[in-house]
Amino acid sequence: MSAKYVDALPLHRQEAIFERHGVSLPRATQAAWIIALTERVQPLINLMQERLLESGYIRMDETPVQVLKSEKAATSEHYMWVRMAGPARERILLLTMMPVAVRRSPYASLREPTDTSRVTAMAPTMRWPSGTN
Repeated sequence: MSAKYVDALPLHRQEAIFERHGVSLPRATQAAWIIALTERVQPLINLMQERLLESGYIRMDETPVQVLKSEKAATSEHYMWVRMAGPARERILLLTMMPVAVRRSPYASLREPTDTSRVTAMAPTMRWPSGTN
């Protein structure tokens, strides 16, 4: 997961790396694991969305992105919504992909259900021990 979403390493490249080490781990298997994990983290995403809405102050950004594999043409616009709230040591960050048809206003992304089919990355609420940065 971290190689794909943190290091931006596509599954086909990970598959080749595993092969070089003598491990057969097809990208289809890796994709199935990611899908299974997204179903399990849905309660965490729901909690993060609730905390984000309760925070009183939400920072948001909308960025147009090109999506190559979509039900829409590759030239169609999609939008990445970045929503962030909370103090530095308890930060909540949700990144949500939305097709232009869903895009209505910044407030629409707050009211829309946050599900794992659209949430592409997240940072959970973190509590750091006192005295650390």
